[in-house]
Amino acid sequence: MLSKIFQNFYTVITAANGKEGLEKVRTETPDIVLSDIIMPEMSGTELCQAIKKDVNFCHIPIVLLTARTSAENIQEGLRMGADDYITKPFNVNILVSRCNNLINNRLMLQEKFSKQQQTNMQMLATNVEEKEFIDKATEIIQRELKNGNFTVDQLAMEMGIARTKLFTKFKSITGQPPGELIMTIRLKHAAYLLQNHPELNISEVSDLCGFNIPKYFSKCFKEKYNMAPMTYRKEYTLNHSVSVSSVSCVSGRERESLNRTLTKQ
Repeated sequence: MLSKIFQNFYTVITAANGKEGLEKVRTETPDIVLSDIIMPEMSGTELCQAIKKDVNFCHIPIVLLTARTSAENIQEGLRMGADDYITKPFNVNILVSRCNNLINNRLMLQEKFSKQQQTNMQMLATNVEEKEFIDKATEIIQRELKNGNFTVDQLAMEMGIARTKLFTKFKSITGQPPGELIMTIRLKHAAYLLQNHPELNISEVSDLCGFNIPKYFSKCFKEKYNMAPMTYRKEYTLNHSVSVSSVSCVSGRERESLNRTLTKQ
């Protein structure tokens, strides 16, 4: 019944028991897992725990279904890493909406990350395992930021994960494949340097962000920010100057008050 309902919104993969379900997760890497708690061979909570402990799949949201309504049972499911716990009988429309929300929340986080200036990927983590994965990846990428020869293969090797799995996991968590994500972090760091280090010329910024050829850096930067690096720096400086000027346009008494306030800060 549920598979027919969800077929209207998703490509549905079914499994006869928990053990088979875990194998399907490992081979198919679904966007979400919906599981009953009471199943043969492996229970829903055991399935949940196995998925959440695997660095390759811990990013996949899991919804557990059960007729057990006690607080202890609910807490157990959540302790195993379930993202939602729905008791029977349930409204099918509410179930579909909750599954949609789990996926859409991830997409909104990815969009926010892609638009913000900071390179903080931790905001994308939805559980402890994801945070640990992201922290490790961030540490490696930041360490190799100046290395223009750093590759996805090297990242996969240092992360201890197969290249194909790394691709799938990065795409699921960040919305970007690893190569594109590394480029995004390089360009965000370049924007930061252009804003805050006027003593650096464009060639120096290019080198510090791992671009061996300044012309290629300018091309990539323009594709992301719709302007050349020098134009970006000039516009930021101009906007910053306007902001400072607006603060200085106050009366003498107001200026004294403002200075006292700034001194206190």
